[in-house]
Amino acid sequence: MYDLVLLILGIPVLGYAAQRQREKGIKQNEDKLVYIACLFAAALWIILFSGLRTSYNDTGGYVRGFAGFSTENFSFDFSKLFTEHYYGFGIYQYILKSIFHYTQWILMGTAIFVNVVYLKYLLKHSQTMCMTLYCHLVIGTWIFSMAGMKQILAMTVSMIAIEFLLRKKYIWFYVFLFVAYTFHPYILVLAILPLLTDMVWSKKVVLLTVVAVLICVFFESFFSYLLGQFLQDEYSIAELTDHTINPLRVIVDAFPILLSLRYRKKINEEGTVAIKLGTNMMIVSWLLTFMSLFGNPIYLYRVGRYFASYIPIVVPWILKFCLPETKWKKLFIAGYMIFCGLLFVYLETNRFNFNTDAFMHTGISSLFQET
Repeated sequence: MYDLVLLILGIPVLGYAAQRQREKGIKQNEDKLVYIACLFAAALWIILFSGLRTSYNDTGGYVRGFAGFSTENFSFDFSKLFTEHYYGFGIYQYILKSIFHYTQWILMGTAIFVNVVYLKYLLKHSQTMCMTLYCHLVIGTWIFSMAGMKQILAMTVSMIAIEFLLRKKYIWFYVFLFVAYTFHPYILVLAILPLLTDMVWSKKVVLLTVVAVLICVFFESFFSYLLGQFLQDEYSIAELTDHTINPLRVIVDAFPILLSLRYRKKINEEGTVAIKLGTNMMIVSWLLTFMSLFGNPIYLYRVGRYFASYIPIVVPWILKFCLPETKWKKLFIAGYMIFCGLLFVYLETNRFNFNTDAFMHTGISSLFQET
């Protein structure tokens, strides 16, 4: 697991180098070359780490599914986009397997698509590239991208949809949200995002907060109804209520939520639409994570992750531009970032057990070998 530690230490360094070039102005070809090289190296490192893994969470199941996927038996019927869950994922596998015949490409192809899209839009809206890249790794959706493949593909397409939402192109937003739905149906929870583009901690967000708290109070009764209406046979009450998430994770994630409440006026006055939307999404994400303390994070935490894509933009912005300028500010930000990194490594290495290898990386040659 030392490779994980090296990654979360090395990527911010590359981000800082690129940020320095952007801050002083890219006026010469040499500066532009350094800027592009740093970002390319960061993206390539993240992609190779994700794409060359052979283990982690549901990775094995997706690899076996891709190995057994037959392009000859797959029939294109676009009406199934409306009637069959995950049909878009089937088309995605068909395209990958038609081009690449080796099973490792289900991971590498996904790693390329997901990370290129995420880094493109995160860095587009970021004013603190170093912290954004770091937060993407330790508190963002990067680690989740190696757990639920159908979910992260849906989230990646939704990132494109959100870009249209930010430009108030609502029709295209819902078109791409539907495309995301064909990968995983629960992404439709993002249909409420047009309600979250206004002021941070507006009445609409407070209303969502109250509704979420009520759901927590009447958790089992609520999900008994929801299971019967929407979830069908994919989850059971036992699966949703038998486990909980680490409470320390919930506490740490609550800190930027409290800051957004404290500095909501500054966010509303100076924040871009992306910052405001991202902040409101972060609030909803944390509420769903908090709710998972009372039930299985397999459902609640993962749905909460759908609202977490802009956290790597929002958290650095709040820390840098909202906190008052004092001699302790930089030390405070550094302390919080270090603590988030330590917690991330603690959870992913099973209490700093570096002798385990959750990812079991293979070589680049595996991209051209049958497994």
